[in-house]
Amino acid sequence: MKLIKSDFSKNVLTLLSGSSIALFIALLLSPLLSRFFSPEQFGYLAVYASLAAIGAVFASLRFELTIVLAPSDRYAYYLLLLAFGLTCIFSAGFIVLSGIVVVAVPDLISRHIPSFVIFPMLTIGIFLTTTNQILTSWGTRRKRYKGISQARVIQAVTLCSGQLSLGALSLSGFGLILGHAFGALCMMVKLVHEYTEEFRRFWRTASFRRVCAAAKRYKDFPRFMVIGQLANVISGQAPVILLALLYDSHAVGLYSLPERVLVMPCAFIAASIGEVYRQEASAAFNKMGNCRSVFLRSAKKLAILGAVPAVAAMVASPYLFPIVFGEAWAEAGEISAVLGALIFFQTVVSPLSYTVLLTKMYRLDLIYQLVRLIVVAAGIWAGWYFLNSLFYSVVFLVAGFCVMYALHFVLQYWAACGRTIGKPISA
Repeated sequence: MKLIKSDFSKNVLTLLSGSSIALFIALLLSPLLSRFFSPEQFGYLAVYASLAAIGAVFASLRFELTIVLAPSDRYAYYLLLLAFGLTCIFSAGFIVLSGIVVVAVPDLISRHIPSFVIFPMLTIGIFLTTTNQILTSWGTRRKRYKGISQARVIQAVTLCSGQLSLGALSLSGFGLILGHAFGALCMMVKLVHEYTEEFRRFWRTASFRRVCAAAKRYKDFPRFMVIGQLANVISGQAPVILLALLYDSHAVGLYSLPERVLVMPCAFIAASIGEVYRQEASAAFNKMGNCRSVFLRSAKKLAILGAVPAVAAMVASPYLFPIVFGEAWAEAGEISAVLGALIFFQTVVSPLSYTVLLTKMYRLDLIYQLVRLIVVAAGIWAGWYFLNSLFYSVVFLVAGFCVMYALHFVLQYWAACGRTIGKPISA
């Protein structure tokens, strides 16, 4: 048991070291980016990233989640090939769709970022996002945490340097989008190079028949997980999409900067713990039928990690934002203070969400994801409809998120104890 704890802490620290460096780079350069780009331009980036995240759910049909669950490394490699193949097919189809949209509605997005720019870039964004998720899942299974950590540092450096360079050239919102895609591309190249020898070795045993057999074994993932994960991702990206529809790009930018400098960094670090947790929890569950001790140990670490930035955001954000980012971002400081509560709950609960998959409670998790989506959308709409206030839309949004995160934590603990609710779906 001491050895398991030691390995867990070592793996977490390995991932956190790279994540911390990446976050430090992003946070250090954010004040410069906020002066190169306006809230509207940050809003364009937020919409692009949100649509890419939603598209990534469809691209691989979430088969990358099965890579860690596979009974052997060879079988996991077949699932990797399956996920990547589906991603390529989806991306090719999306290119055709992009061409239709460009011709039919060239001014769909904005006169500042025409559709001939955003849609081809969105195809690239979906492909890179999904591919990096697939490669990260493989690295997690193989415990290649050092490589994942290094890839994230490379992504942060190339992303921020690219955005700053393009901002200096006054390329408007397109500079933020192009820099974002460039960082994801560099991360993908690093991960592929990291696993090249492993891929060559397993490739010799691969065949179309074996990949199809792997798809058949985990057929419940696309049947149930796509809808649930889509609801999960959309509820996470709903603020950006709905704010863009109900308000404007300026409002999206005011929301996205606090999310960029506060919520996303905490989620990024927490995800490092979550990636290690997935591997450790799977091993414990397969051996003992539960992962309660791993779950509680991880939850304590995440609670400590989330409490500090949450309190700091609530207290200091309204005073620091105008100073650090400029007067144009003063309202974003007030929004940041509200997001402090979300930081804590998201940091604790999101990295542990994998737990429910261990007991195959796909249906129950699907119901939860759909309810959360409704609650999030209702909160933003209520703030707009009754008060016509961006601030109160964010307040209602955060309140709904916190309640739903608390409920999901209870469900996760139940699953960690080896219990199920309802009839589980066999893999």
